Amino acid sequence: LSRDWLPTLGIEEALDLLEWGQWLTRSHPGHPVGLLGFSLGGLDVIHALGRVDAGAVFQAGGIAISPPASLRGTLDTLDGAASFWTLGLDAVLRKFFQQALGTRMRALGIGRNGGGCFAQFLDWLVTRLTRGPEFTASRFLDLADPSSRFPACQRPLLMLASRNDPIYREPTAARLAEKAKGNALVRVIETPGGGHIGQPGIYPQWMAEVLNQFFSLAPGVSGPPATR
Repeated sequence: LSRDWLPTLGIEEALDLLEWGQWLTRSHPGHPVGLLGFSLGGLDVIHALGRVDAGAVFQAGGIAISPPASLRGTLDTLDGAASFWTLGLDAVLRKFFQQALGTRMRALGIGRNGGGCFAQFLDWLVTRLTRGPEFTASRFLDLADPSSRFPACQRPLLMLASRNDPIYREPTAARLAEKAKGNALVRVIETPGGGHIGQPGIYPQWMAEVLNQFFSLAPGVSGPPATR
């Protein structure tokens, strides 16, 4: 985390990706550009593919592994109490996230350890994005939420969600599929294992085939989203 490069959960990162994609397209004509994102980084992919000019830049589409289905749900999950009695061994991962974020926040002079740090970070972030008094943390979550971008996705988007994800414990795959309904370019695959972004390690051969097939076939997919 840096005061000079504030994260916006995909809103402004999408613009950076578009610039890089345009540069790559100019530098390497004939080589389709695709995107691959993990966890909250999957939001960057989703937002980038939802930009108006994404169709001409990301011909190979994008894959998001273990993206959140709801940022409000993510906030509740990550700031929830990391109790072994309710979460089992998943509490270790939850506590690790809270401690890691707390360490980075303290380096910026804003943080504290423990529960509630993600909400505190979002409040701090919103005050520095200088979008006006109406730009609240609630408004920020609405703009960054993946569901706001699914209808506008311009190129094929594949999302992989694990049934045993310890971070996003809700039925993520079903919720992603429901929110993406209506845009034939957006698909979801639920894997039985893999935890959080663990599919490449648990299913290496399958994952390699998914990456190869998707990025090979996506440039041949034509047409705008089924609905806008």
